[in-house]
Amino acid sequence: MIRHLPKGLTRRLKTVREASRTQWVTVTVSFLSAVTLWFLVTLNSREYQARLDYPLKVVYVPEDVMMTSEIPPSVTVTSKGSGTSLLSEYFNFNRDTIRIDFRKHGSAGSFNYRGNLQVIQEAMPLGVEAIKISPEVIPLAYETRISKKVPVVNALEWTLPETYRLAVPPSFEPDSVKVLGPKNLLKGVKSWKTQSLNLELTPETRIKNIRLDTLAPFKVIPSSVLVTFQPIPYTETDLEIRITRKNVPDNMSLQLFPETVKVRVSIPFEKFSSLDESDIKLEVDYNRINPRNSFVIPQVRKLPAMAEILFMQPEKVEFLIVQEK
Repeated sequence: MIRHLPKGLTRRLKTVREASRTQWVTVTVSFLSAVTLWFLVTLNSREYQARLDYPLKVVYVPEDVMMTSEIPPSVTVTSKGSGTSLLSEYFNFNRDTIRIDFRKHGSAGSFNYRGNLQVIQEAMPLGVEAIKISPEVIPLAYETRISKKVPVVNALEWTLPETYRLAVPPSFEPDSVKVLGPKNLLKGVKSWKTQSLNLELTPETRIKNIRLDTLAPFKVIPSSVLVTFQPIPYTETDLEIRITRKNVPDNMSLQLFPETVKVRVSIPFEKFSSLDESDIKLEVDYNRINPRNSFVIPQVRKLPAMAEILFMQPEKVEFLIVQEK
């Protein structure tokens, strides 16, 4: 029995420790509950004040009115209420916006919370009362805007698959927009650009909705346009073109070396079969030759619609002017 005594004592001591731990947990929970209850009772037993920031916005501004004063994005509201109400609002990160109605206060040129405290109170939650705001006065200076109709101009860039091109430049719907702004600034507005974008077009691309550029203090109506594209397949071919001469005096002879040049032409696929050398005209004008040079660059005088010369070889030809007897 003596030999087993230490084990018995160990078991008893372990039981005592577990009982003590349970008692400590119970005491701690009871203490925290009492403190919390005291804190809540204390918060609600009297009125407190707090300074909280609220978003600010001027609403119902007519389309032809432009605000010229800087409206602060938020104001600080001094408010009062029970402790729990203010504490709840303090941790509210999605507070209501204070909305100043331009129709009611715009003609005064400013908004003063004195006499208009109800406007501030509308953003306050139940149990919180607004006392004052900072800044006390919100400036509402404005100008009447006039409108002007101007054409839309293209600021877009685009890429297409290698064998495709646009048949015609992109078109806009509508092709003109209404711009509103101060009279003295609107005089210089002659057109309005699309946004500067780089588009990746496909052969199936036909219409895209593109937003127009924005520029303060102007407003554009509508704010976007429909842009129509007409991608069509192209092909390339090489042709040997004889250079023609122009304005050569009767007593002069203009000799070119070489007389013909090779041109590579890009043309819509549907027009490829009908293309021949007579559709392209390259010309050298005697009156535009600089005698100090030994070469001249032939000019393109005739080319089928929607065709483009990619390169000409050689780009320059040598010339010799001979006076005939």
